[in-house]
Amino acid sequence: MDIKSLYMGIKSLYMRVGTLYMRVGTLYMDIKSLYMGIKSLYMGIKSWGMRVGTFYMGIKSLYMHKKPTT
Repeated sequence: MDIKSLYMGIKSLYMRVGTLYMRVGTLYMDIKSLYMGIKSLYMGIKSWGMRVGTFYMGIKSLYMHKKPTT
């Protein structure tokens, strides 16, 4: 095995590792963006839940006030 073929082998291996690293990086970015999307969706749902809860409590208190006490 001569030096040139060894060098080429190392170079191809390095290129492969580089490509793999790039793929992992892209995958990480995709997962991160997906996580951020899910997080924002969760926050939106949570805020809507809070609004609905407040609205429900308001209606409930109104109903309780309207109900005649015996």
